[in-house]
Amino acid sequence: MEETISLQELIGVLKKHIGLIIVSMFLGLGVAGILTYFVITPKYSSQAQLIVRLPQNETTNVNDINGNLQMINTYKDLIKSDTVMTEVQQRMKTEQDNDLSVEALKASVSVNQSQNSQMFSIVSKVTDPLVAQNIANQTALVFQEQAKDMLNVDKITIISAATANMNQVSPNDKINLLIGLAVGIMFGIALAFILELFDKTIKDDSFVEEDLGFTILGVVPNMTAKELNAKVIRTPSPVEKFAGESRTVNREIPRTTETPNSKSDTSTPPIRRSRPRV
Repeated sequence: MEETISLQELIGVLKKHIGLIIVSMFLGLGVAGILTYFVITPKYSSQAQLIVRLPQNETTNVNDINGNLQMINTYKDLIKSDTVMTEVQQRMKTEQDNDLSVEALKASVSVNQSQNSQMFSIVSKVTDPLVAQNIANQTALVFQEQAKDMLNVDKITIISAATANMNQVSPNDKINLLIGLAVGIMFGIALAFILELFDKTIKDDSFVEEDLGFTILGVVPNMTAKELNAKVIRTPSPVEKFAGESRTVNREIPRTTETPNSKSDTSTPPIRRSRPRV
């Protein structure tokens, strides 16, 4: 048998477990705050901008422009190649005394390009803003040199060197806190419905009459702890009333006690015996 639940019943479930939902919401917010401010290491980003110049001649046409744009994809692969990254690692170790591995450099460097633009950016993202600046600048210089030697391309120009950005790019505090808040609320709502699903108690009279087909003969009211601890005033039964009245009457009747020397006015006088005459 299929069971349906109305919107009013859903709202009732949420109201019933509103305390649980609020606690779960603050719990999610707290976990997100701890992860954001104490666990996740902040990262900083710096970028160096480069441009691919067109040949300086009178026969420059659309094909030359499209060829330069297509070459940028090749430049991206060259920037993250082992040849460039190894040279960057050696310069970072020699000049900045920074011992980063080639794999760490590859993971920290990315290349961004606007659509149909001859400009592209070498972006470095690490946990230190000064290190990010040095990686971006060294990568741009090494790439410019390697492109000239390996591809015979001398049209690449660095138009903007990387600078240290002291504002972290990750994690985003506000977004993380909002995500934690939303996850906490959803977890609380889900837990409320799970508890309601496994709650097998009878909640109203309609369940007994409609679902079970029974007739309700009586209802036992709910009593609070204060009502249960209150003094019970009991009405005496007729028999107890009669017994109580009898005891009252007996207490009102006076009783006299006789002593050996006491005389009663109602006692019979002694009988005198006469002597016979001679």
